[in-house]
Amino acid sequence: MTILRFIFLWLGIVTAFALIGWFLDEFSGCETAVLFAAVGMGVASFIVVGLILFRNIRSNRLAKDFATTLLFVFGIISIVIPGFIVFLVRRATQYSSGDYEKGIHLFQGEQAMSEIVAPGITFLIVACIFIVFLICIFKVKRTG
Repeated sequence: MTILRFIFLWLGIVTAFALIGWFLDEFSGCETAVLFAAVGMGVASFIVVGLILFRNIRSNRLAKDFATTLLFVFGIISIVIPGFIVFLVRRATQYSSGDYEKGIHLFQGEQAMSEIVAPGITFLIVACIFIVFLICIFKVKRTG
């Protein structure tokens, strides 16, 4: 895969997650879409890195053990990404004096728990994908 294909794959996954979030909640679609897009960014990043590592293993440029370690480390990073994005969006759209009626205020009040929910959802998805990548990594036949 070329870099452009990886970019389109990443964008496609993030867009799919955002659309699922948008149509999942009929009342606050914007907030749910942003939450799911953040989860999608973590998942898409993990998938793209996993595919890059897998490609390098197949071409004998990377050892399986080292690739597994890198995959695990990036799995942890990809779990943190959604929580950080939700935190940034919450801070960027925070209430300021007298602007309650103006603007969009995402992830305020009880919805601030989304900083915990997003990494939790991402953890479950990334853990499943990690297992699939591990199986693929250790069953791969090297081509070079």
